[in-house]
Amino acid sequence: MDDRDLTELNRKLKSLRLAKRLSIAAVSTATGISRSHLWNLENRPMNPSSELLLKLASEYGASVADLVGENPDAENESPRLAALFREVKKLSERDLLTIEGIIKQFRSE
Repeated sequence: MDDRDLTELNRKLKSLRLAKRLSIAAVSTATGISRSHLWNLENRPMNPSSELLLKLASEYGASVADLVGENPDAENESPRLAALFREVKKLSERDLLTIEGIIKQFRSE
């Protein structure tokens, strides 16, 4: 990964964490990755190990391909939208119908 890719990874990691409304301390506890290392991953160009990427992807409900930009379907999505989409995919059919109704209400206003 070059510096541009690593900067994009920084942005995605921070955006996914914030979209989940998690603190660095909470992610540290859940993954076993130190708080300082998590901060560095979000703010400095670092080349993380595949093991570390797997832990973070799992915690954020993402794939490693999403994190490192190898998912062409997610290329133009914001990390926040991608995280929301992954959550929606887990909903029951009944819940999906409810969400569709809510979206229709927003569009008609």
